[in-house]
Amino acid sequence: MRKIFYILVLLVPLVSCKKASENIVWERSYGKGRAAFVKNTGDTAFLSCGELDGKQYLLLTDHKGTKKLEYKSGISGILTAAYAGNGYFIAAGSSGGKLSISRIDTAGTLIWDTLFTSSFTVEHSVLCHLSGTSFMAIGSADPDSSFKTDTGISILWFDADGNIAEKRDTLSTGSYVAVKDAAADNSGNFYLAITRNSTTGKLKSSVALFNSTMDRIWERELSNNPQFGAASLAIAVDDNNNPVISGRTEMQVSTGTTDNAFVARYFHKGDSVQKTYLEYINSASAISRNSSGEFMVLNSGCLVVNIMDERMKVSGFVRTFSSCDSKTTDVFGYTMDVMNDGNIVMAGSKGTGYYLAVKSSSDLSPV
Repeated sequence: MRKIFYILVLLVPLVSCKKASENIVWERSYGKGRAAFVKNTGDTAFLSCGELDGKQYLLLTDHKGTKKLEYKSGISGILTAAYAGNGYFIAAGSSGGKLSISRIDTAGTLIWDTLFTSSFTVEHSVLCHLSGTSFMAIGSADPDSSFKTDTGISILWFDADGNIAEKRDTLSTGSYVAVKDAAADNSGNFYLAITRNSTTGKLKSSVALFNSTMDRIWERELSNNPQFGAASLAIAVDDNNNPVISGRTEMQVSTGTTDNAFVARYFHKGDSVQKTYLEYINSASAISRNSSGEFMVLNSGCLVVNIMDERMKVSGFVRTFSSCDSKTTDVFGYTMDVMNDGNIVMAGSKGTGYYLAVKSSSDLSPV
């Protein structure tokens, strides 16, 4: 059985173990589109959202993948985050370059929705539940976008009844900005996974700390090589309020450059970065923590999950498929969540399908 060595100078393409087990609990496609978000909502259901046939879509399934309800929007765009409240769902996304928020009831009926215009394009929105029925949405361009002119961050405070408390736009002239994810610490502050333009024209990954009113406290780059691009795609917080960020960075190959997945922990008190490179020809699109406090990092292509130890080194793999090549795969994971029983639910696309899959985290592949 082949092993994968993470030594960049070898530049060996990723090839999954041919003999690895493929004990997928279940997998299912729900139509033409892609799932951008999934969350375990207790002991019985998964809440996911994304786009179906080019329009915003929200789906609730049981833990076997059977539909419990769905919401098919009449507007084009994508939902990128959702929250399950008491008898309702709140979703955030984008449509036509505008930030969108909506409320859907438990019958899959739209109660209200609103689009917000900014002086820049919004392609992706993050949703943060603040307390009770209060929420915050953060909209920006997407790090995969080719949109390179004026960008910014749109921050919206609202409640479950659709009342808007405040909207604040921060323009970033000449510095492409994407906010792909956010995580709260135990003091009410927020860490953002940010991607910016550099002076060399290459994207650079960074992390920023904002206070509870979303005023920026600091921002730090994540050891970017100025010759190569990088993007921050997901973020979580450890027990000491240090942010852990995953994403992608470029690396040199004989034909030019390709993506390399990474995960990094920023020690804000010591102003240092602990960084580990993961799969070659891949990107680390999501982070979750299991009941043991370990960080689980999803690599998008082929849905490979890395289990990270306390030193942020890979201590184990969970391969979704026994045979999958990230160079040629048509399966991509955008997000994941760890269930109470330790199983991993992943959301993304398979072929052209809106795709969900559940895999046992105990079904480890050899390192």
